Amino acid sequence: MRGKNFLLGLLTVGHAAEHWLQAIFGPILPLLKDAVPMTYQQVGWLIAMRQLVGAALNVGAGVVVDRVGRRRLFLAIGLATSVISYLLMTQVPMKQDNSYPLLLILVGITGVSSGLWHAPAM
Repeated sequence: MRGKNFLLGLLTVGHAAEHWLQAIFGPILPLLKDAVPMTYQQVGWLIAMRQLVGAALNVGAGVVVDRVGRRRLFLAIGLATSVISYLLMTQVPMKQDNSYPLLLILVGITGVSSGLWHAPAM
């Protein structure tokens, strides 16, 4: 019973961390728009990129996890991918025209983490 309680606690903390990382993205967008030269349309694509990549991977990751197993591995990769991509976003050079494509890729990677996290957590 102790092992199951520990796993449940770990899943709860991991799930909360994943949603917290997603929730802070909205409030930092105005700061990001000022720091990186981009239009409101480009800001919208940042939001869309994360959601579209996450949704597309959620279906595929669910099938893979059900067939392969190794739920804990997928959970760890999903959470680590999110943390790493957000940390890399802090290193994107600001006030440069070439910053947006790199930012778009990193935001897409946060969508990967969302897709990899939710399928095995269910």
